[in-house]
Amino acid sequence: MTTSTKTPGKTIYDLALHETLAVKNRYNDELDVTRVPGGWIERWGKTAGVFVPYSPEFKFADMARKRDALDELDEIEQGHGV
Repeated sequence: MTTSTKTPGKTIYDLALHETLAVKNRYNDELDVTRVPGGWIERWGKTAGVFVPYSPEFKFADMARKRDALDELDEIEQGHGV
């Protein structure tokens, strides 16, 4: 999942139609992602954009990891009487 460089916590799935978000990918490359009907357009610098069709496949990937981390933290806190 990409992460926002200017709006912490916002993902490409949160974008309104025609809204653009500056994000970094897993290789730390910064790109602009614009929400369009049916997906997104990803653009690196002044290069031509690439259309990426919408897929909910990874929408909850980060949320699941976050939930797992919070569950683990709760277990640790309960184990230490915090």
